[in-house]
Amino acid sequence: MNLTIQQEKIGNVMTLHLKGVLDISTTNEIDQYLPLINESIEKLIVDFNNVHFIDSTGVGTVMALIFLSADHQFKLEFVGINDMTDQIFEMVGVYQVLESVQRGVG
Repeated sequence: MNLTIQQEKIGNVMTLHLKGVLDISTTNEIDQYLPLINESIEKLIVDFNNVHFIDSTGVGTVMALIFLSADHQFKLEFVGINDMTDQIFEMVGVYQVLESVQRGVG
């Protein structure tokens, strides 16, 4: 499987629409978008509506986005998370880290 990403930017809000599988073979697809995220971004929305599978490497990439939001002081929002991904994020503490980091952002 693969991962495709459609980027949308409206003003200071960037949205990354993910489609496919977020695993060890595809996380590098997100890396190409990281240089586009800079101090001009006030909010990054990651749309998981079409993510069918995520593994521990994908979770690591999500965590990296959380810490990037702290470094660059932008809000981060996850939308369209299915039940499987929601359970994984809950189990490994992604939401707790996001909440903690976002308190410091704004």
